Amino acid sequence: MISAVILAAGESRRMGKQNKLLLPVGGEALLVKLVKSVCDSDVGQVLVVIGHEAEKIRRELNNFSKLCV
Repeated sequence: MISAVILAAGESRRMGKQNKLLLPVGGEALLVKLVKSVCDSDVGQVLVVIGHEAEKIRRELNNFSKLCV
């Protein structure tokens, strides 16, 4: 099985108070778009490493079956 690791633990300090992973791009959070793209590939499992604002990120990603957060 092929696995993918997405690093999403940063604080986005240069973005001020906004978490760049949660910024909307085309109506969805940037991280959600990335995870969807990876899940649509041949990857069997997607691991997302979270840290800063972990609960907000978890809520955004709670509907993906291939995902380990």
